[in-house]
Amino acid sequence: MFGNKKKKEYKKATEAASIFAIIADPTRCRIIKLLVDAEKSGQCVYEVAETIGLTHSAASHQLNKMEALKIVECVRVGQSMCYSLTDSEFTKKLVQALEIFYK
Repeated sequence: MFGNKKKKEYKKATEAASIFAIIADPTRCRIIKLLVDAEKSGQCVYEVAETIGLTHSAASHQLNKMEALKIVECVRVGQSMCYSLTDSEFTKKLVQALEIFYK
C-alpha cells in the first residue's frame, strides 16, 4: 500500500494524532495543570481524583493513557501509584502551550 518513506510518515502522523487526541480532552489538561503545580513531588491517583473531581478508576484510566504516550510517569509509593510529568522535551513544550491558557 505505502512505500517505506510513506509508512514512516504515516506512522509519525498517527503518533501526532494520538497525542493531540490525548491533550484535546479537558480533563487531561486539568490533570497536566495539577501535575505542573505539584512540581517534582507528583500526585497519587487518589489525590488527582479528589482534586479534579473524578472517581479513582476514571483518574487512573486518564493517567494510564497519558503514561502510554510518555507524558506522565508513574512510581509506586507504598500501595499508591503516584504520577508526575516526564522530563521530555515534548512534555516541556506541552506545558508551555497549556500555560498560555492558565495565565
